[in-house]
Amino acid sequence: MSFDRSVKIAPSILSADFANFGQEIRAIEDQGADWVHVDVMDGHFVPNLTFGPPAVKAFRPHVKTFMDVHLMIAPVDPYIDAYAEAGTDMLTAHVEAGPHIHRTLQAIRAAGMKSGVALNPGTPAEAVTELLDLADMVLVMTVNPGFGGQKFIDMTAKIRKIRAAIGDRDIHIQVDGGVDPKTAPLVVEAGADVLVAGSCRVPGRLRRQTRNLWRQHARHPGQPDMSLTIAFDLDGTLIDSVPQIAASVNTGLAKFDIPALAEPTVKGFVGRGFPKLIEQVIAHLDLPADHYAPLHDTILQEYVTVPTPPSVIYPGALGALNTLRADGHSLTICTNKPYDATVKCLDDTGLAPLFDRVIGGDSLPTRKPDPAMLFAALDGAEKPLYIGDSETDAETAVAANITFLLYTEGYRKTPVADLPHSAAFSHFDALPDLVRSQASSV
Repeated sequence: MSFDRSVKIAPSILSADFANFGQEIRAIEDQGADWVHVDVMDGHFVPNLTFGPPAVKAFRPHVKTFMDVHLMIAPVDPYIDAYAEAGTDMLTAHVEAGPHIHRTLQAIRAAGMKSGVALNPGTPAEAVTELLDLADMVLVMTVNPGFGGQKFIDMTAKIRKIRAAIGDRDIHIQVDGGVDPKTAPLVVEAGADVLVAGSCRVPGRLRRQTRNLWRQHARHPGQPDMSLTIAFDLDGTLIDSVPQIAASVNTGLAKFDIPALAEPTVKGFVGRGFPKLIEQVIAHLDLPADHYAPLHDTILQEYVTVPTPPSVIYPGALGALNTLRADGHSLTICTNKPYDATVKCLDDTGLAPLFDRVIGGDSLPTRKPDPAMLFAALDGAEKPLYIGDSETDAETAVAANITFLLYTEGYRKTPVADLPHSAAFSHFDALPDLVRSQASSV
């Protein structure tokens, strides 16, 4: 995957509810976190004590994005393999933690992780200039490490020096400490692209403000900002999931000795969320109402965990999404499919890295066509756009008063002419130009 220097938000779980880590990690990822940041402290290198490798290993199944582990410990080397085995994606060590940081970074990469090197506020930028070829990220501390909630220390001059030293190398600059909607633009303008949100638990708002700033700097001088936040429906819009859903439904029905349904029949039930699908299956088969709960749980379990015919990306969709990202647009998912099933589907199809935010059918108390889901997916964007395929999607866009583009080859049952939409397309090759034509009017 090509290097992505767009701004990423990495909320720290140090300020999470320790009794509900799974729910907390899911919540910050639902809000738009790109990475999950884990602060490891030993009570020696810094005056606080937090997590060890067993805790990080316990976090790993809950992290669907990227697990970024910041070691504030000394020594580092004896623990590198343990954090690799725990599932760490990026392991960052402090240049101040030992005399052989060069060897430490080599060992981190040798263990299969990306390597980061961190600098305390009192350590100059020059301390990492000879390490850049061994680092995937430089972490600039903007507080003295050890405690959350400290006041931001201005390190923008140091960030600029490091950015200049990096040049065109594929190295991130992360900032940790006192990052909030006021300080984030300062460090982004200086060259940072990964922001740790600690006491500030608002990754969605941080994302919107910092990414807008990054886009402004990424544009050519004089070029207007035409970037949008585009929410996509999933099933019937980007992927054909009917074979997978039908297989899961029929496998679940078989466990109750209920005859299978034809795939076209199941397709007719898709589009209003998993609970509604089960209701329609029960009504179609004239089953007692008390079958709902066991069928719902069994079929959902089959869908999320058991290998079935995979969902298929519609022709041209992957290329169109990559083009939209290259054009500077932020992409999100707004679907009635349950969140866990959505994340699994995005992972299985390789689409996950393209989306900044995912809102599933159980992320909020209500589902589409209630517009609350779409508002959550768009997260207050100034220039929103919604793309879907069905009557439900059209109703949602109307309720939200948001421009709607209709994909005509999905699961809709109503004639195109009878559905409210600003424009329609039948193949994804046409989508990037269609979005460009809409951008000036959104």
